[in-house]
Amino acid sequence: MSVHIHILNVLWILSNLHPCVSAVVCEGLKGLTCCSGFAGYVWNQTVHNCTSCMSGFYGENCASSCLFPYYGIRCGSKCNCSEEECHHQYGCKRRLGECDPGIYGRYCELTCRYPGFGKDCQMKCECEEQNCNPIKGCILAAGTDQVTDLDLTRRNDGFCGFPKDSKHKRTIFYISIVLGTVAGLQLIAYIWLSFYRPTVPQRSELPI
Repeated sequence: MSVHIHILNVLWILSNLHPCVSAVVCEGLKGLTCCSGFAGYVWNQTVHNCTSCMSGFYGENCASSCLFPYYGIRCGSKCNCSEEECHHQYGCKRRLGECDPGIYGRYCELTCRYPGFGKDCQMKCECEEQNCNPIKGCILAAGTDQVTDLDLTRRNDGFCGFPKDSKHKRTIFYISIVLGTVAGLQLIAYIWLSFYRPTVPQRSELPI
């Protein structure tokens, strides 16, 4: 009896931690569906489960778009522009150059089209379309990206290939100073011994 009670307690805890297990999914006339009254979810036929609303939508069955000035996932972001320039999914319109690498458009809502990639899609992939990453360029091998002029510039920004202000850069710099100082002292000692080496008297010159 006690084991049965423990199992019921575990199932109740799981149902509260994961609402898709019980609270959101209901049995409808045509099978499983999202329960009525649970806003922010929509039935996803691909995964056969209730999923959260996509960016820019809210409400029961995600049927409503975000109201100005809110936008984005769960309408959790806020536009700082006019209503005419505020998109319920993407926010305010962007000026040229404000989009992240790999995307473009008035709202930065579009992915770079092949063969373009990078900032404002201005760089060009020299490979087949399936190997062209819209952000980094050509994927040469597993986990290896195309070496672009931008990458070379970034690599050369640092000291000995390390990024600027990195710990490795400072460590190598200090080691170089120490080694240079030691080498300089050794050179000075060698020169001093070469010119000012004390004269050792010969045996014949020693007093008897």
